[in-house]
Amino acid sequence: MAELSQEHELTVKCTSGRHNLVRILNYLQEQEITFGRVYSAPPTLNDVFLEITGKELRD
Repeated sequence: MAELSQEHELTVKCTSGRHNLVRILNYLQEQEITFGRVYSAPPTLNDVFLEITGKELRD
């Protein structure tokens, strides 16, 4: 899933697979899309819970 924010920030969420970041960077290069910064982060516990149950964690 990809989402573009108002701050010109593209967020891409990958469900599984190895080397997703490499594939995304290769795609951007092939399409001649310039970018300033790349950030990769592992999913949070809430992300995993939401993916499995479809519901948000509650405090």
